[in-house]
Amino acid sequence: MKSNFKSGLLKSLSFMGLCLMLSLFANPVFAQARTVSGVVSSTDGPLEGATVILKGSLDYVITDEDGKFEFPRELNKDDVLLITALGLEDAEVVIEADTNFISPILADDPVVIIAALRTEPSKKSQQPEQQ
Repeated sequence: MKSNFKSGLLKSLSFMGLCLMLSLFANPVFAQARTVSGVVSSTDGPLEGATVILKGSLDYVITDEDGKFEFPRELNKDDVLLITALGLEDAEVVIEADTNFISPILADDPVVIIAALRTEPSKKSQQPEQQ
């Protein structure tokens, strides 16, 4: 009778130990993937409509009127977020092991205007009109 009790107790303790080990590995503290959110801004303040793209994928999110976003999927260490906005330089943010929040500031993209001035009359204007 005592051997059955010991055998049952050993099985129960083994099962509880296995469950404990599995729960430790399934705990989000030990997981690599994490949800990342943040605020995208420029020197003028928060940016509405900036695009935050996971580099190498089609996953993206657009910032709200306060420049805030929450990426729609969990990210892993060494993932790269590409942040773009019209008229501003792009920025890349590498996700580290403890990254939960990012706040990139996009710099102004210098605008170069190229113009030309015609100094010679065109051939059309030099030809006499035919009647």
